[in-house]
Amino acid sequence: MAVDPRYGNSSGYFKDPVSGEDLTIDQERVIPCSFENGKFTWPCVMCSDGEQLLKIVFRLFTPEEKELYNAYRGRSSTGHSQVKRPKEPKLSKPEPVSEEPVQVVKHSDESVATIKTLETLAQCDRIYGVSQIAGITYVLCGSYGSNVVHHIPRSIVPDDEFDRLMGGTA
Repeated sequence: MAVDPRYGNSSGYFKDPVSGEDLTIDQERVIPCSFENGKFTWPCVMCSDGEQLLKIVFRLFTPEEKELYNAYRGRSSTGHSQVKRPKEPKLSKPEPVSEEPVQVVKHSDESVATIKTLETLAQCDRIYGVSQIAGITYVLCGSYGSNVVHHIPRSIVPDDEFDRLMGGTA
């Protein structure tokens, strides 16, 4: 149920929606604020018609309620959040980097694969990615431990070879 912006916001109420009176910090809490077992209970007051509970906005919390809320949110009593250490990313074992320069071999844009291109594909065991150059999509592939990257037009790479290089069926 949406809260009328004249009486409250997404955090709670600051005015009684029946009487239009401002809610106050010292208004009696029907549901008291608590923080137990990691669960925070938001304080609520009774609407003037006596039929509706109103969750109040944070600015109407008592100092004790604010302290409980800050504890729930992991903040210190000064209002500053505790500094959390970032989690160390799990790094995979890096592949050895060769000092040799990478050789790039670009295969022809022909619409049919040549025997040499098919033999090259058979020797490759991984795909590094794809690229588009002048409207042609190329498969960038090579062999583990080799410093040669082959640019082969995707249109001439048979689907079963592409799947094999991508880690699908052999």
